[in-house]
Amino acid sequence: MALGETLQRALTGKRETCQACGAEFGCGALLTGCWCWKVDVPKATLADLKERYDRCLCPSCLDKAVAGTSD
Repeated sequence: MALGETLQRALTGKRETCQACGAEFGCGALLTGCWCWKVDVPKATLADLKERYDRCLCPSCLDKAVAGTSD
């Protein structure tokens, strides 16, 4: 990745695609931290998500997983 692209992502956030539903969402991990870092995910739920998915989930799908209502 070119330095310019890296800086742009750092300033604007990275666009991700939810592995569960396919929705696009923003990740600010390169900025001040992604929104998902603030979500309290129970250990059992986190273990299940790591088993089912390789990549990030959108806010809606992560909220559903935490609430126990994911597909």
